Amino acid sequence: MPLTYFYAELFGVILIVMSLAMVMNKHAMLTTFNELAESRPIIFIAGLMSMFVGLIAVLTHNVWNGGALAFFVTLIGWAFLLKGIFCFFFPHGSYKKLMHAIKFEHVYYPYSFLALILGVFLAYYGFFGY
Repeated sequence: MPLTYFYAELFGVILIVMSLAMVMNKHAMLTTFNELAESRPIIFIAGLMSMFVGLIAVLTHNVWNGGALAFFVTLIGWAFLLKGIFCFFFPHGSYKKLMHAIKFEHVYYPYSFLALILGVFLAYYGFFGY
């Protein structure tokens, strides 16, 4: 279980920082996401990093039945891994099409706040849960 707390701390802090940056800088973040979605090398590097982090998390912590904290840590690890694989196997422009299909600009704040809530949950139980 100590690994669960480590990943909860790690993913929680990342989600908190990222979601707060998104809430405070909507225009800049949307511009950045759109520009990144146009760059094949950036998508490749982001996919490699995401797959690396996800694979480490999945190989060291594939625990689905250890309570809500372990479940969410495992789910996030798998999400990182699948996102990395997505970046490698889908054609250029797929990421931008996906963002458009889910109408990301319209669900931007709910998505940001959901990420913030999940981050606070993970960080709180990661740092204070033992």
